[in-house]
Amino acid sequence: MQKFTNLPTALLRELSWEAGEDKTFFAEGDYSGWPLRLMPVMVRPFLRVADKFYCFDLVNLMDHIYRMTQRLIARLKPEYGKTWNERQKAVSEDIPFRLFARIIQGATIYKNVYYRAPIETSGKTDWCELDGILVYDDHLIVTEVKAGAFTYTPPTSDFNAYINSIKDLIRKPAEQATRFVQLLDSKGEVNIYNIKHEHIGTIRKDVFREITPCCITIDNLTELAARADKLKKIGVVVPQGVWCISVNDLRVYADLFDVPVIFAHFLEQRKKAAFEKEVELLDELDHLGLYFKHNFYIQYIKGIVAEFRADHASWYGYKQEIDQYYHMLRVDPEKAKKPKQNKLNGYFAKIVELIDASKNPGRCKATSYILDLNGELRDAFNSMIEEALVKQDKNKRIMPITLLSGRALTVFCCSKGILIPTRKWMQEHALKRMLIAGEKFWLSLILTFDADHSLSKVEFEHLGEKDIPVDERARMEEAAKEMQRKEVDRIVSEKGKIGRNEICPCGSGKKYKRCCGLGN
Repeated sequence: MQKFTNLPTALLRELSWEAGEDKTFFAEGDYSGWPLRLMPVMVRPFLRVADKFYCFDLVNLMDHIYRMTQRLIARLKPEYGKTWNERQKAVSEDIPFRLFARIIQGATIYKNVYYRAPIETSGKTDWCELDGILVYDDHLIVTEVKAGAFTYTPPTSDFNAYINSIKDLIRKPAEQATRFVQLLDSKGEVNIYNIKHEHIGTIRKDVFREITPCCITIDNLTELAARADKLKKIGVVVPQGVWCISVNDLRVYADLFDVPVIFAHFLEQRKKAAFEKEVELLDELDHLGLYFKHNFYIQYIKGIVAEFRADHASWYGYKQEIDQYYHMLRVDPEKAKKPKQNKLNGYFAKIVELIDASKNPGRCKATSYILDLNGELRDAFNSMIEEALVKQDKNKRIMPITLLSGRALTVFCCSKGILIPTRKWMQEHALKRMLIAGEKFWLSLILTFDADHSLSKVEFEHLGEKDIPVDERARMEEAAKEMQRKEVDRIVSEKGKIGRNEICPCGSGKKYKRCCGLGN
C-alpha cells in the first residue's frame, strides 16, 4: 500500500491486521471460521507483514473504505462524531444531484423540497420533506437520499439488525419518495416549497410521461438495492417501481451516459424491470450491461425464461465490459473504450444526438420510440436512409421512408438539390400512413442533410387521431386508400406478382392475402 498510495503509515497501521490479531473469526460458537461470520476485512481491509501493508480484496476496499474510516475516526476521536454526521448529511444530499446534473444535462433540479400532505395517523395535512425533484422533458424523478450506515454484522449474527438496516436505508426512503408520487396521482398537481416554506413551483402529473421514485444510498447495498422489489420474501416490503441505487453506481452512470435522452430511455427500461419477476439481478450495473447488450432487455430475459420454462433466471457478468473499461482507464487510458449500446451508430445515433440537442418538448418520447428498435432494425434504418438519399439525388424528389417493424414512423430526408414539399404535405403523408397501418399514434421525423449527406438537423412530430380534423376525415381515408392502390400497382408492375403470404406493399403491415389481396 505504501508503494501505490500516499496514505500515512499511522492510518495504514490502524486499518490493518497483523497475523493472528483478529480473535473473533475463529472464536467459539456458531459458524466458527465460516464466511457467514463477519469477515475480518470488513473491519480492517489491510494486512500488515514486516512493516509492509497489503490489500487482497479491492472490491471490499472500494465498497467499504468510507465506513471503515468513519468507524476508525469515531474510535480514535469520538468527540468528532457530531461534526462528521453534520458534514456527511450536507455532502450526501448534494452529491447525488451533482451527479444527476452530469447525467441529465439541462434538467431542472429542486433540492430540499417541502410540500403539504395528509398524515395517516391524524388525517390532517402537514409539511413533508423530499431531498429532491428532477424535471427533464416528460420525465420526473422523485428522489430521497439516505446517508445512514448499513449494519456490517452479517444476518447470521444479528438477523433483526440486518433487517432493520434494510428497512431504514431502502424501505423508508422508498416510501418517502412514493408518498409524493401517490399524492401527485390523487391530486393531479402538487405545490412545492423551499425550506422557508416559500412557493417555488407546481408539479403537474399530466405533463409527465414517466414518473420515477428514486432511493439513493451512500452505502454500496448493491445486492439488496438491485433486488429491492424482491425483498418481500424476507419481510421487507418496498413500494413497487422504486429505483434503488447507490451513489457509487450513480457515479458510473455519470461517466458512461453522454446523451441525456439515452439515459431517460434506460431509466424507462430499468423501471419496468422492477415489475418483472423473471428479472433477477444481483448488481445494479448488470442492468446497465444488459441494456447496452440487448436494449429492451426485459423482453430478452422473458424470452429466455419462457424457452426454458423457468420461473426466473439469474444473470451474471453483464457488467464485465464496464469493469474492463475502468481497468483500462488505469492501465492504458488510450485503449479504454467506453461501453455503449449495440448498434448505436450511423444516422441512427446522429438522429438521437440531434433530437437531444434540440431541447424541444417531447424529445424523450421521440427518442424512446426509436431507441426501442432492436439492432437489426437499426441497421435497416440506416440502410433505408442511405438508399433514399441516393435515389433522391437521382430523381430530384423526396422519397418518404416508412418503418412498421417494431415502431411505426415515417422519415422525410430533406437533402440538397431536391424539391422539398411543404410541412402540411409531410404531415398528411404521415397521417395517411397511420390510417393505412391502423395505428392511433405515429412519429414523423424530418431530417435535414447537407450536400455531402451529413445530417445537420432533426425535427420530430408526434401525430395521432387528434391531428385529423373531423371534416377532413373522409377525404384523408380516401386518400389513404388511393395511396395503398398506387403502392400495390407499382410493386405489381415491377415484380409481376405479389405472393399471398408476403407482407402487403401498401404499408399496412398485414399479409397481402389479408389486405389488398383479399378476394384474389
